[in-house]
Amino acid sequence: MTTSHSIAFETRGPVRGSCGHRHPDVESALRCLRDDQAACDATGAFSDRQIVPIHHAPRGERLAVIQALHEAEGLYLEGAAMAALQRLDNLPEIQALADVVDVAEVQRWINRAAVRIRRESSAGPLPPAPVAACLRAAANIIARIG
Repeated sequence: MTTSHSIAFETRGPVRGSCGHRHPDVESALRCLRDDQAACDATGAFSDRQIVPIHHAPRGERLAVIQALHEAEGLYLEGAAMAALQRLDNLPEIQALADVVDVAEVQRWINRAAVRIRRESSAGPLPPAPVAACLRAAANIIARIG
């Protein structure tokens, strides 16, 4: 049985992505969707967002992914770029969080970090801030859904 505390809503589309926040009910999600549609209409664009139910993921699953992202960031900042890349390649299953977070957005941030790490291995040291920022962004997306 689903209680009002275990389900919320967001607006999400394959191109526009997530609205980035939880709505406690369908009515507030609908207002958000209408606001997004109006903003897109004003610029001549199209909003592909829809209202999507989101559920609480088991805390352990969310924390495992977040911890792995922080471990990869720490490895990278310590100068172990290849170990960080290997950690990213062996993340816990992110798809298990599909009902909770915008998995595509999380994966984009992880991929950005991995591309930068791979580029560093062929081009020499790069500033660490972009990689760390990408990994933190991925972890923050998962963490914001509580």
